[in-house]
Amino acid sequence: MTFRAFWPLYLQAHNHPATRAVHYGATVIGVGSALATAISWQPLFLLGIGLAYGLAIGAHTVIERNQSMVRVNPVWGAMADLRMFWLALTGGLQAEIARYGRGDWDDQQEIPERGSRAFRLWQEQPIYRSERQSGGRAQPESRQERSDAQGGPGDRSRSIFTD
Repeated sequence: MTFRAFWPLYLQAHNHPATRAVHYGATVIGVGSALATAISWQPLFLLGIGLAYGLAIGAHTVIERNQSMVRVNPVWGAMADLRMFWLALTGGLQAEIARYGRGDWDDQQEIPERGSRAFRLWQEQPIYRSERQSGGRAQPESRQERSDAQGGPGDRSRSIFTD
């Protein structure tokens, strides 16, 4: 899986603002701990990185109720966390969420390899029916539910936006 395919999955796994807030705090702790270790040569500060990961993964369990993308690819998970943090600081995150965070990228992006852990997570991520099609509210639906309704995996003959 490329980072280009990973990034939308990562954003969808961080839909809730509270999850993102915990991740921002975890990023500050993790980067601060790494810098403190590098400056002081005290490996004890590395415990802060473990604390940061624990907070970030815990946010998925408690707030978002999904799995952390670090389990799919730890390097890309860390890179995506830094990218999300930077975009939040510079004001570009909302545009990325609008573009990728609700599943609108489905028909344009690479789908993870079938049978992989990333594919299972991809299927479990919520997608949203348009507000117009659902009586004024966005309605979550998993890709598995959509796939089952459409006749099986990979069948894109119908779109959830045209139901």
